[in-house]
Amino acid sequence: MTDDTSTQGTLQIDRHARVFTAGADRTRELAAAASVHRLMAGQIFTPGAPCDLVMRHGSLRVREQLPDGRRVTRAVLQTGAVCRLRTGDSVDDDSPLYSLETMNFVALGEAEVWQLSPGAC
Repeated sequence: MTDDTSTQGTLQIDRHARVFTAGADRTRELAAAASVHRLMAGQIFTPGAPCDLVMRHGSLRVREQLPDGRRVTRAVLQTGAVCRLRTGDSVDDDSPLYSLETMNFVALGEAEVWQLSPGAC
């Protein structure tokens, strides 16, 4: 039996991210490099891997679709949260690693997500 995670991509939530505490210069640098996605409540967001995502405003629910049909909320990303989407396996720290194939992102209200090149955060 093979693990399809490496062909589908992975999601890793950075539990120790401190993006907006790095200072105004760093925030401006990230803003200039970001693709900005403004979402409405209930809107599904489908970013492509590889990239880094930063929650700039609002909240985004990260849900996993289980094989038996249930959906489980794995995280609620709030302002300042960072996650990494990669093709293949990627483990930068002890944060959980999820298969992108089974995950989806849903805005819990008006939200703004910055999509950055891999490793930008």
